[in-house]
Amino acid sequence: MSNKIKSLIIFVVVLLDQLLKYFVKTSIATGAELKMIPGVISLTNIKNSGAAWSLWEGKTWIFIIVTIIFIPFAVYFLFFKKYQSKWFNVGLSLILGGTIGNFIDRIFQKQVIDMLMLKFMDFPIFNLADTAINIGVLCLIIYLFQSGKENTVE
Repeated sequence: MSNKIKSLIIFVVVLLDQLLKYFVKTSIATGAELKMIPGVISLTNIKNSGAAWSLWEGKTWIFIIVTIIFIPFAVYFLFFKKYQSKWFNVGLSLILGGTIGNFIDRIFQKQVIDMLMLKFMDFPIFNLADTAINIGVLCLIIYLFQSGKENTVE
């Protein structure tokens, strides 16, 4: 997979994440709900200074440090190791885009905005960056279970 495609995936994730967060921040009052598909999904505006599911609430500095350490490693493996696997490249690109999206919020707002609320099940509110990270992790799990030539490094 070309570096341009990997960069495009990262850029699109960050852009969509930040645009959705901006829309929510400017259009939906904190704690209010905008029904998108009734009974399925709504948008809300919740501030989260922790991680997924508000774990480690108020420990923003930990996530900033971990992200500062993670980004150079991810960039190295994504752009300099040249893994053949599309699962690896797409997965790490999604994780990197989601990580950067939440990092921007933590640096400038000391928290992230969570807005996606699943109405058909009891599930924590999350954001687009979280979604990209989780899909990216799923791609990496698929990559790890693959065998053969596709997993080689150039």
